[in-house]
Amino acid sequence: MKVPYCLRISEEIKIYEKLLNHSELTHAPCAPGTLETLSRFSILSRLKEPENSSIYSKIRVYDGESLKDTDPKAKSYQEYRDYAGVDEGMNGLSTRFAFKILSRVFNFDHVEVAANPVHLFYVLEQQIEREQFPQEQAERYLEFLKGYLIPKYAEFIGKEIQTAYLESYSEYGAKHFRPLCYLRGFLDSGSGVSRSGYRAAV
Repeated sequence: MKVPYCLRISEEIKIYEKLLNHSELTHAPCAPGTLETLSRFSILSRLKEPENSSIYSKIRVYDGESLKDTDPKAKSYQEYRDYAGVDEGMNGLSTRFAFKILSRVFNFDHVEVAANPVHLFYVLEQQIEREQFPQEQAERYLEFLKGYLIPKYAEFIGKEIQTAYLESYSEYGAKHFRPLCYLRGFLDSGSGVSRSGYRAAV
């Protein structure tokens, strides 16, 4: 019997953590936001587009957030579920596919076995091209990546930089400014860059 994929970010992250803990990558460094970003991407691929609402609001509601005060178009969890139907979560990217992506992210840099969101963006974009998804599906996945996940991470990095400079004018701020510059360039160009470009950004 086919079982629907996980549709909650927090639960998907726990699955990745369990898989990592039972693999050779258990002690490898994993930067904050990496598992959450991959989880968001995977779950977005499994969700059905809601009616008169944003899929990005839907994924947050599914994870237990209340958006009544921030998004007037957001619906309740039950409203989203009722509109989507009982087969929501039966399609989309599998956890197995996601973990394959994660393994490639950890091995992206031949110098250090580690994972971070910037390398994740590169691997995801390349994998979308390699999988030869139908054009509409590939465009949808790229929109999730470039229209939502990358800007969201850039916002996170921006807040980290602001916090760092408020605390002290230190190397911390300079270190975190590099990936933000790269992400802005990524969005401005509308396309990916070479592996060296990604490596230089982190």
